[in-house]
Amino acid sequence: MTPNLTPAARAKQAHKDALAAIAAHTAENPEAIATLPAGATVTAAEVYAAAVESCSRFYVANGGSTLHVWTVQPYPGTAAIAFDGWNTWTLCLPAMPLDARLSRREGELIVAFIVHELGHALFTDFEVFKGACKQGLKNLVNALEDIRIERDLIAGAKGVSNARALLQMLTEYMTVKSLANGWRADEARCLPFTLASMGAVNVLGYTVPAMPRLDVLPPAIQALAEEAIYQVQGTSTGKAGTAECLAIAQWLKGAIDALAPQDKPAPGTKPQQGKGEAQDGEAQDGEAQDGEAQDGETQAQDEAQAQGEAKDGEADENAPATEAPETSEKPQDAPEGEEAGQAAPGAAANAGDASEGEEDGPAESTGGPEAGGGGQDAWNLDDAATENPEANLNDLGDRASKRNGAAPADVRRENAGVMHYLNAKTCRTVRHRFTPDETMATRLTALIPTPAKLRRDVTRALKSPDMATNHRHEARGRFDMRDVGRAQAGAMNVFRRREEAPGENTAVALLLDCSSSMQGGTMQGAVALALHLGDACKAASIPFEVLGFISPRDLRFDRPTANLLEVKSFRDPWQAARAVTAAMVHAPSGGTSMMPAMIDTAKRLKARSGVTRRVMIVLTDGEDTWAKQSIRAAAKTALARDGVETLVIGAFMDVKPLGLPHVNVTSLKALASKGLEALGEALTAKPRAA
Repeated sequence: MTPNLTPAARAKQAHKDALAAIAAHTAENPEAIATLPAGATVTAAEVYAAAVESCSRFYVANGGSTLHVWTVQPYPGTAAIAFDGWNTWTLCLPAMPLDARLSRREGELIVAFIVHELGHALFTDFEVFKGACKQGLKNLVNALEDIRIERDLIAGAKGVSNARALLQMLTEYMTVKSLANGWRADEARCLPFTLASMGAVNVLGYTVPAMPRLDVLPPAIQALAEEAIYQVQGTSTGKAGTAECLAIAQWLKGAIDALAPQDKPAPGTKPQQGKGEAQDGEAQDGEAQDGEAQDGETQAQDEAQAQGEAKDGEADENAPATEAPETSEKPQDAPEGEEAGQAAPGAAANAGDASEGEEDGPAESTGGPEAGGGGQDAWNLDDAATENPEANLNDLGDRASKRNGAAPADVRRENAGVMHYLNAKTCRTVRHRFTPDETMATRLTALIPTPAKLRRDVTRALKSPDMATNHRHEARGRFDMRDVGRAQAGAMNVFRRREEAPGENTAVALLLDCSSSMQGGTMQGAVALALHLGDACKAASIPFEVLGFISPRDLRFDRPTANLLEVKSFRDPWQAARAVTAAMVHAPSGGTSMMPAMIDTAKRLKARSGVTRRVMIVLTDGEDTWAKQSIRAAAKTALARDGVETLVIGAFMDVKPLGLPHVNVTSLKALASKGLEALGEALTAKPRAA
């Protein structure tokens, strides 16, 4: 590392070098309980889905209650875990576009983080931890707890045989990131993270190539820190150990407070060595080369510049731009929303109700000694003066967003409502109990005076048979007997070439809103659309189904979030199902729960074999129970993962804000006719991303 670089440039170079080292490092093949899809990359949606499934399985396998429900929240980007005190756990992961592709390495880092946070759920007493927060010892206790829970995970956690490899990989990543963001092992503000690092190496035995020397604290404080780590090694397993970690933190803080002034560095003294320093004895910025000490005046000037107080009006050009470690960005592991800016766990289920105009979520704290540790006592270990040691992967999420061409702030806003989509349960499918009504079918069919052309357009768009074309007068291919005369005259282009265009087989699913507001004329128009669509599909021998969705009375994450009404499935003959479909006019009841029904309908379309194109038509007349972001996520994932195109028809409402291919209708007759017209246009157009 070049000695004469500015602190900001040095941090940037250190980050670059460390990331290169991590890229070159190959971790052991993971066998974590979280199963990532096979392949070189995975999508963020797949990682989120794996997180929910893995948390539930891992938690129960290690003694957790089967009544507890796990949800994932990719907003506001904080890495944390919370419990609502009743039955719901919320795991906060970094915000990423659902269709963003992550490398296997990035996916495994998230898996490692999930394993670590599950350790808190299994082995941390949240009531005791809440008491530590009230005493201002959250950061110290968190550091000691991280060592203890990882010890227990490695010792006997079921379902993840390679916990050591995963957690070691996460520790290496966080060490590299902290180095680049100004972590110094000998600073008071960094003591919690330093303690966690000492435990990772000395107690857990991790191999961390990026780890700097950790024996750089003032001798008296170094001895106390090592004694604290030794005590953590002997703490109890399970939740009882949290109280012991709190007692150790109280002892450590009291012992450091009681040290004589000569055993603590003066507030203005620059630390001797930290994680930002080269380990081969290379000179650091602001220090004399060849090990010579700077004079006190230069040291004082560097310290003033680091705090944004340049002396004598000098510009603060050399102040490190990333002085505060990124580990302090968000409050971590606050069990009851103790920290300012973080929503209480009980409100986690309502994360999707956040205002769409909200910018970036809770404000990030700057922390660091400059923010709170520069008072009379440079070794004040209260939470206000120290950095939170808990790992977070916010930077990973930001990089994924930028690779996907999106601004991280925009992704966080979008993900504010995606929690509903990520935690939606499978719908409860209900087979129809309608009595066939031929009279109603005849009456509703007549709602479109001239349906023939519209049906032909839809049929033509749906039915794409194999096409064959012969190209004549080619320079090569098969000899064309029609060109015998031309061949005798000396022509060379007397061949023909046959080109075949394979046909496209389409499957269609019509999903109708059956909420109470659809009663009357609106439902009649929707059913008329279903009848004419069925006739068009039948004429083209196209597989299709007609479904409805109704909201259950009690919407909760641990129960089905929509009832899917199966009126005409792919296997039902249209002749018998036509009169039953007409009887759907009597179906409306309950509320609107469209998003979960879209998810299940897309799965049904994907399961349909023998087709090359899948189209889902959704008709609704009101605002959905779930956030717009979740509806967009359902359509986007259906297209990216299942190849299902989505078309939304707004009956007497504007569905443009959903940001999906759509058509709005404002009259009863137009409902069926425009619906067929829009379907024809959608089928003839090329598929496009939601």
